[in-house]
Amino acid sequence: MEFCEYLNQNKNDLMFLVPMRPLRKILFISYTSSMDPEFVIPCKIKENFYKVKENYKVELVPIEEYRETFGKKTFYVSDLKNLIKNNIIKMYRKVKHLGDCK
Repeated sequence: MEFCEYLNQNKNDLMFLVPMRPLRKILFISYTSSMDPEFVIPCKIKENFYKVKENYKVELVPIEEYRETFGKKTFYVSDLKNLIKNNIIKMYRKVKHLGDCK
């Protein structure tokens, strides 16, 4: 299965651990600084501007607890694939509940 097709079929079940820097805010402007340390933040796919099935870009946003502190990141599909392959970003898929084992 092609990477983009896999992302599209499983987008609601995928979680990514992405290195991010916290947002700094001055008045109405938010930015990040390369001087700040990176933190590994859990993120999910969000399809606001880009649709995964278009095989162009993927937008990753922090889970709810981190949205105030960290901004979103947008990657070309090929770049995201390479970052995962090189273990810079980790990708996990939620396991479906198999029921009680007896």
